[in-house]
Amino acid sequence: MNHELNSMTFIATEGIRLWHTAFDAINDAIAILDHEGRILKYNSSFGDLIAKNAEEIIGNFCHRLVHQTESFIENCPVTRARTSLQRETLEMKFLGKWFRVMAHPIFDKAGKVIGFVHVMSDISATKRAKEMLIERERDLSAVVDNLPGLVSRVDRDLRYRFASKGYERVFGFRPQDVIGRTMAEIIGPETFKQIEAYAHRALAGEQVTFESPIKKPTGEMEYGLVSFVPDAYADGTIQGFLILAMDITARKQAEEALRKQSEFLAVLLETIPRPIYYKDAAGKYMGCNKAFEEFVGRSRVEIIGKTVYALATPERADQLHQMDLELLAAPGKQTYERQVEGRSGELRHVIFNKATILHHDRIEGIIGVISDITARRRSEEEREKLREQLHQAQKIESIGRLAGGVAHDFNNKLGVIIGHAEIMQEVMGPADPLRPHLLEIIKSARRSAELTRQLLAFARKQTISPKVLDLNELISGMLSMLRRLIGEDIELAWHPGAGLWPVRMDPTQIDQILANLAVNARDAITGVGHLTIRTENRVVVDERRPHSEFVPGEYVLLSVSDTGCGMSAESLERLFEPFYTTKEVGKGTGLGLATVYGIVKQNDGFIHVQSQAGKGTVFSIYLPRVAVENPVRAVPATTAKPTGGSETILLVEDEDPILELSMTILTRYGYTVLAAKSPEEALAISESNQGPLHLLITDVILPQMNGRDLQELIKSRYPEIRTLFMSGYTADVIARHGVLDDGVDFLEKPFSIHALTAKVREVLEKSD
Repeated sequence: MNHELNSMTFIATEGIRLWHTAFDAINDAIAILDHEGRILKYNSSFGDLIAKNAEEIIGNFCHRLVHQTESFIENCPVTRARTSLQRETLEMKFLGKWFRVMAHPIFDKAGKVIGFVHVMSDISATKRAKEMLIERERDLSAVVDNLPGLVSRVDRDLRYRFASKGYERVFGFRPQDVIGRTMAEIIGPETFKQIEAYAHRALAGEQVTFESPIKKPTGEMEYGLVSFVPDAYADGTIQGFLILAMDITARKQAEEALRKQSEFLAVLLETIPRPIYYKDAAGKYMGCNKAFEEFVGRSRVEIIGKTVYALATPERADQLHQMDLELLAAPGKQTYERQVEGRSGELRHVIFNKATILHHDRIEGIIGVISDITARRRSEEEREKLREQLHQAQKIESIGRLAGGVAHDFNNKLGVIIGHAEIMQEVMGPADPLRPHLLEIIKSARRSAELTRQLLAFARKQTISPKVLDLNELISGMLSMLRRLIGEDIELAWHPGAGLWPVRMDPTQIDQILANLAVNARDAITGVGHLTIRTENRVVVDERRPHSEFVPGEYVLLSVSDTGCGMSAESLERLFEPFYTTKEVGKGTGLGLATVYGIVKQNDGFIHVQSQAGKGTVFSIYLPRVAVENPVRAVPATTAKPTGGSETILLVEDEDPILELSMTILTRYGYTVLAAKSPEEALAISESNQGPLHLLITDVILPQMNGRDLQELIKSRYPEIRTLFMSGYTADVIARHGVLDDGVDFLEKPFSIHALTAKVREVLEKSD
């Protein structure tokens, strides 16, 4: 029995020792308290935590050591456990750490609280992890809830297990109202049908991304970029998928706006009449508009991917490519003018306006706009030609005014010289030693008179008597004279056109034209050569005008061509200038072609010259057709001697020398001459005259009264009297007095004895 007692004592003793060892080994701070909360016993962890000696701990109230405040005693777990008779816990911060404090009541056999077990477990690490988890969840929620799109998770039944706040913005559902509901309920059955296939693919483990329209409760349509990402367990089993949806409404709207803008720009590009193209940095065409296709004469398929070398000659392509390289080397804008081939191969004047295409500061290529200025250039050239023509006309007008200003007096003086010299010639014997000198005087005077006529012809103030002519018949009658003029070494070929239309001109002007052109051809031909004269009918239309100044219409073309030395470009430009000549000094006056030009213009015609150095010259003269069926037949010039008569002539001339000369000539040829120096004197003579008056010869321009008015007064007294007008003034001055009208007889000063006597007989013998 003693043995058993000793064994039980040993066991009890060892048990207590083991309990104390285990009690001290526990990491939690444990204290045994009496029913009032005083510390009866504590383990090592408690002592280490309180950091006081045993005398300070044992018997001290736990709340004073742990909570360190009397006011906290009401919330102390011990106080609450005393009341609740059950275990109470709380979390508190002590000495910078977080603890879970537990108070467990100790009951006696009667169920009375006799003490408490007070346990303090260090939960700082758990607290920190929990706080971090809460912070992380808060951060994640902040990110997810503030995303512009939607984030959610659904299970295999397509029920929501999580939803971000975006669902409230888009669908009007709070996140807590979404969870547990199906996708079809939230997004609507119509939208769900469109994306259901994607959901099943995600449940099969495939990540899918697609665009989907989203109809909001307000009826407004949005667009989302949606991704279904499979959600799997660690073993790979798919438990559902995550839904990530980004609002791309703004992007879709921008894309739609960009599409509409692109369509608008495409339409605008096609409707712009100017050719537009764009190339890449390598020089290949990447696009163009319809106008560019039409300009180059190629389809877009033939242009895209090609370079300028496929559209232009190598030389021009090199030039254009070099300009592209310069623009690419110095990005910006570039403008220049060039000539390029158009769709039919014709050269066009164009302006290139180009600019580099940049994308993120990187050169993508070049865009170019072509402005066709061919019409403008032609217009400028036409304006320049018109300026030249105006300048030429002004020079002509100046010379005309000069010629007109001296013509009257000069012709009167020449008339006196020629008349008296011819009278001397008639009375001077053939063997008279002075006869050669007299003939030279007459010759020089006639040349001077011809020079005056040339000046007036050039200035278009030559006195003319236009008639309806058959050019073929007139030119045929001149061939013998022209052959003598050009000499035997030059062959003259005449090709008259069939059915030639009539023209209205003074026949003497045709003589002047052909004589001047024949002499010009003779001087241009060295040795043997050819001179060819042609006529033909020609209709000039807008599309076939030899020169811009030509007026469309029906013309008779008189063409004179030679095989001479031709002319340089400079000579062609100045060809019709008065006094311009390439001949040696003394070999030409420079008025021959100017005279031709003036005559053609005076008759509303046009002249076009083609010539090249060493290849001859062609003069093409266009004379307007007249609608008259019976042209005047050419009458060969007569060389018969002057004849006289016995009629009475009233001669009115305000220049004494001309009056005396005319009276002398007419008297020598048998006429009775009544001379008057003024209209008043002429009227007085007509009133006092007792005999007949057969002919009135009067100057056109007289003091106090012109010749036409004088004729009317004389004719009232002598109804049968005939009238011959004469003048040395220019045609424009005479025409104002009606003297150049059809049926009016006129004699131009200066005149020879033959011209005067022949004209007098013609007028006197003319039948009414």
